[in-house]
Amino acid sequence: MSFGEGSAGVWSARGGSSRRSSTPAKLHPGGFFPFVREPVVSFTDRRVPLGEVFDVDVRALEERLLGAADEVSMALELEALLRAQGALPDDNVELVREVIAEITADSTITKVAQLGRQPRALQRLFRRYVGVSPKWVIRRSRLQSAAEALGASAEVDLVELAAQLGYADQAHFVRDFRTLVGTTPGAYVRRNLGVVGVVGSSERRDRLARGGPLARSLSSCGRSAQVGAQALAPS
Repeated sequence: MSFGEGSAGVWSARGGSSRRSSTPAKLHPGGFFPFVREPVVSFTDRRVPLGEVFDVDVRALEERLLGAADEVSMALELEALLRAQGALPDDNVELVREVIAEITADSTITKVAQLGRQPRALQRLFRRYVGVSPKWVIRRSRLQSAAEALGASAEVDLVELAAQLGYADQAHFVRDFRTLVGTTPGAYVRRNLGVVGVVGSSERRDRLARGGPLARSLSSCGRSAQVGAQALAPS
């Protein structure tokens, strides 16, 4: 949710986005559904006026937020807004968070079938509570891990990296990476480290067989994501 002068609304986008002169309210994946009780996919890649979602005097709320003395006061206003919607506890919200925590913690998960749950049931759950598919969440998490690995290693083999992320070919990986990050993997490495290592095909096969430094780097990124997810969990 985003609140700004004359522009309060609910928006969801699968790419990056920014808002100037706005006050955002970010919820955990799945956390928005209990407030609206309708499939969150209906909000994906859209921006909806707040008055169409919640029963609230939008102009008065905007004035209170824009006139707030500090960020704490803004947060209290937003908390009061959400509490007024009468959201009820929902076990599926916790299930969604568990699945996403599992995805971010284990960098070897590249397919929905590896999650140990009925794929179609997960598709319905995520469509209703998250607004995107579990496959999309897996792919985004792996690409974020790839960006971290590429930013930390002076040696990169895009063929190896694409294979470890579950891609059938390097071109598909590069296209998805550019969509998420805004640049190609090679340009990303050059920008962050100023060097790109070149690995021969025989060495590539050896590294794939034994799980080379890139595999260890991706594993480390997965553990970092797990710590982050735990830090966000309510006590």
